[in-house]
Order: sequence, then structure tokens, then C-alpha cells
Amino acid sequence: MGILILLIFIGLGVGLWLIRRGASKAGASGHDRDRAVIADTPQTRAAIERWAQAHGYKQVANEAGTVRYQKGDGIKGQPTFLEARPGEAGLSIESWVTSQTFTRKPGSEMALAAPGIILAIPRKLAKRDHNVLRAELGLPPIG
Repeated sequence: MGILILLIFIGLGVGLWLIRRGASKAGASGHDRDRAVIADTPQTRAAIERWAQAHGYKQVANEAGTVRYQKGDGIKGQPTFLEARPGEAGLSIESWVTSQTFTRKPGSEMALAAPGIILAIPRKLAKRDHNVLRAELGLPPIG
């Protein structure tokens, strides 16, 4: 019985180590947000607002034309974000999830298209929602 408990603890330790290693690799890849650029028009902004309301995203910031939406707060789902930021090339649309559970860094960002199993289910669900917006705006889907 004692050897079984030891093996369980070793398995848990190795599993947690692999998860943290994967999170570190994803964080080090520099791929922290999925980005696309589109023309900054009132129609584009209205489409983003309609999408946010339809998919449960709340506006959490609106500064200097940059609007950030968030779904989930860490208690009721993984925090997922969409940010629309004006720039010289047009409106930059960025999508990501945050987690400090596996990366040890508060507010660590991970792109929805990041490789690996870290936050795979929340990223998959968010990717589905964000790809609805991208299709409406004529942008390529998040891979």
C-alpha cells in the first residue's frame, strides 16, 4: 500500500512539472496574443460591441480609443480578453487568456493559438467565440 501512495505522489509531481514546463515554453515563445489588423471604422467598432454582448464579454477598459473586453474572472471561468487598439495601420484586434496558476507570473498572457496542453480547453472555447468575430470582420481564423 505504501509503494502505491509513493507512486501516486511521484506521478503527480512529474505531471505538475510537465505542465509548468509546457507553460514556460509557451510563455517563452513570445506568442502571447493572437493579432490581426483591420480598418478602424464605426461599423467595425459596432460589430465588435455586438459580438462582445452576444458572447458574454464585458468592457473592462476604454482609454484613448483602446477598448478591452473580458470574459471570466478566474472564479467563473478562465479570464479571456479581446482588445481593439487603434494604430497607424488600422484597428489592431488582439485575443488572449491569462493564467498565473501554471506560470507563476500574475497576469501571464497566452495566445489562443499557443501550442501545448496548458489551458487547452479554455483556449479552445475562446477560440471558437473569437473566430465568430473574425469571420464577421473578414479576418482569418485563429489557428
